[in-house]
Amino acid sequence: MTAHIALSALLLFSPIVSVSVAKDDWEKDMEAATEEITTANETINNDAASPKEKAAAEEKKAESIAKVDKIADQHPDNLKVQYQVAKAFNQVGEPDRALPRANRALALAPDNPKLLTLRANINYKL
Repeated sequence: MTAHIALSALLLFSPIVSVSVAKDDWEKDMEAATEEITTANETINNDAASPKEKAAAEEKKAESIAKVDKIADQHPDNLKVQYQVAKAFNQVGEPDRALPRANRALALAPDNPKLLTLRANINYKL
């Protein structure tokens, strides 16, 4: 009984251990670039933004798109990368850039229902 109480006290007062999955560097870079594209799109579409602000946003958007393309190009045979890049481009209003990445992912996993759905959504936007 004493051992049971001691074990219960140990479990009760022990710090909670949580397990988290660390993101790969490419995931962090892609999320940051995707956020930059979203922010740039907001500025570009903002009627109150000056032409100078819009031009700067266009430049930032082009740089961020290049970053995302580079990530995909560095991992051509990684299904997760190709899927995430296609999904990201689709979400930020770049379906023309998303489609080749979705097609590449489908070449790696032709019967994947998530990929088939993503490609259908991309095609709908084109």
